[in-house]
Amino acid sequence: MAKVFYLNLPQLPQELYNKLIETCYSMTLNEQSRQWMHEFHQDELVVAGHEYGTVVLDESLVKDLELIYKDFFPGEELLFVTGRISNVVGQKSMSPSHCDRKRKLAINYLLKTGGQKVSTCFYKERRSTLTLEAAENRYYKDLTVDFEEVIPERTWHCFDVQTFHSVNDVETDRFLFSIILRTTNPSIEEFSLKYKNLM
Repeated sequence: MAKVFYLNLPQLPQELYNKLIETCYSMTLNEQSRQWMHEFHQDELVVAGHEYGTVVLDESLVKDLELIYKDFFPGEELLFVTGRISNVVGQKSMSPSHCDRKRKLAINYLLKTGGQKVSTCFYKERRSTLTLEAAENRYYKDLTVDFEEVIPERTWHCFDVQTFHSVNDVETDRFLFSIILRTTNPSIEEFSLKYKNLM
């Protein structure tokens, strides 16, 4: 289901927002990974630096986040994760088309957009492998654009991450905060049935 759903979840308090921004700035970008992605797309794309889930959040920060969000997802073990997509080459860059590893659904809060018109692009194609253990990448010319969406800063949203998607036109740093539902790892269809009240 290729669509972005905006969620009725509480805004992050400013103090927690600031701590998450600091966490994102502390994430070290893997140049080797960026270079691999650049070569995978035959040096035809300007690839941004990208990291997701590599920093363990401070225990007190996790407790504060749980107090705010755990009651919205009863029976779920929540994992809180930060992500960073950064322009490291001095021109608009992108996180190329991919399907995420491990999770079926993104529940994201955009901390910083990374530019004026940064868009998330969704493609018609879905993951072809059965396992979720690794991200799946596909050469961008082998995909068909379905739609693009400019997601506003400081908004909760969710979408299917087993549909190919990319993030385009990153000018600075794009930071996000995610909630992962570890107990059930629902698909977008399962989530939209169980959590209609949030959508």
